[in-house]
Amino acid sequence: MAEIRFSVDENALQVLSSTEIKANFEETKAQLEELVKPYKGVIVDASNLRESKADIARIRKVEKSIDEYRKMVKKYVTVPLTAFEDKCKELKAVCTEAVTAMDEQVKAIEQKQKDEKIESLRLYFDAQEKKYPDYVSFDQVFDDSWENKTCSIEKCQQDILSYLAEVEKDIDIIKSLQSDDEVALLIKYSETYDLREVMEYNSILEKRRKQAEQERLIAEEKAREAAEREQAEAEARAKEAFGEELTLPFGMPEVLPKEQQNLIPTKTVQITFKFCGTPSEIARLEDRLIGIGISNYRMIIE
Repeated sequence: MAEIRFSVDENALQVLSSTEIKANFEETKAQLEELVKPYKGVIVDASNLRESKADIARIRKVEKSIDEYRKMVKKYVTVPLTAFEDKCKELKAVCTEAVTAMDEQVKAIEQKQKDEKIESLRLYFDAQEKKYPDYVSFDQVFDDSWENKTCSIEKCQQDILSYLAEVEKDIDIIKSLQSDDEVALLIKYSETYDLREVMEYNSILEKRRKQAEQERLIAEEKAREAAEREQAEAEARAKEAFGEELTLPFGMPEVLPKEQQNLIPTKTVQITFKFCGTPSEIARLEDRLIGIGISNYRMIIE
């Protein structure tokens, strides 16, 4: 195909650019300066209002006349420019019509080549052995630069292998932590694929776990103290009800003497306690209760 070169007559352009549009600029400027001289610093009031309005109208008439000539000259000057632009657009349209059909086909072929390249890389990815298949995907490793012709298949395949090795190393590190929150850490990694961010998240979880353990120990200590207070209060109430005389030391007789039985107070309280023993020991306990004058009791054998 012969080379086509579009050119413009530069001599004609120089003549056009050097052409001066003549007018009585200096004469008009001198007249205008003389005309407006009396109005510089003028103060308008009611006494000169009518004359001022007439002067304004006269000056604006001159201004309008100048602007009308400006527009007229611009119209004449732009006539050759408009004709030149129209002819250039006509030539461009011929080029566009020829290029459009071919360009669409070129783009279709290039897109097909890109799709085939990406599909071959996807198959290569699928064929690789993966230690942690649940945490790697082709969409995750895919790089837009792979679609460029300058990026070779070999380079793309090396990127895939490097990615798989990096993921495997990261997950091995996460599992080596032996954290109670390993599942949460792996989920975090699958969302970010950023080991540094996962380690920061692990620190946060450890702080939360230590705080929860501390709160649990504090709660247990409070519960123990509350149980001890309750037991002490129960013992105090029992002593208040029965008095020190009714304390049954180890080895006391099965039946209290009558003089001690008279010490049983008339005020009654309800006490629940558990006893673990053989059937004979339970029978002796029952005899002892009767011996100290307690007949209103209920015994549940589990």
